[in-house]
Amino acid sequence: MNESERTFPRILIVGYGNPGRGDDTAGWLVAEMLEKRWGDKVEVLILHQLDIVVAERIPQFDLVIFIDAEERENPPGRSLATLEPSPGTSDFTHTLEPGTLLTLAKTLYESEPEAYLITVYAKSFEFGDPPSEETLRDIERAVAEIEQFLSLRMTVSSPSPTGKELL
Repeated sequence: MNESERTFPRILIVGYGNPGRGDDTAGWLVAEMLEKRWGDKVEVLILHQLDIVVAERIPQFDLVIFIDAEERENPPGRSLATLEPSPGTSDFTHTLEPGTLLTLAKTLYESEPEAYLITVYAKSFEFGDPPSEETLRDIERAVAEIEQFLSLRMTVSSPSPTGKELL
């Protein structure tokens, strides 16, 4: 099979958070970096929060990677979760969780792409603060690991060559 006949997965990267609240910008920054380097091969959405519009986009893709900041006490490091459709726990209709968006895509569009949530270490969410040094280092590590995964996925067509494990 030559390169023009090879099928590559359609990939959506969704980075979200608030760039005005310190480390909460992590998902946003990871997505921006990936868009600059991979924008011709993947689609990137950069949002303040997840909403139902994302559920409408999900059926167009084979793989969705959500990226967010997560406040935690343990040392810096990314957290990875394979996502499945799940009922929402949010009391607000204007902010949704990734699993809820997958449930909507499955229910409304009969679409169930491979999906992951990557959270980047965060410790400060103060308005107007820049991201912490620990979070900036974790952002760089997350970008490098996602790029490694994307490179693998672009050389091997679906299904996941890693058995549904991103990193």
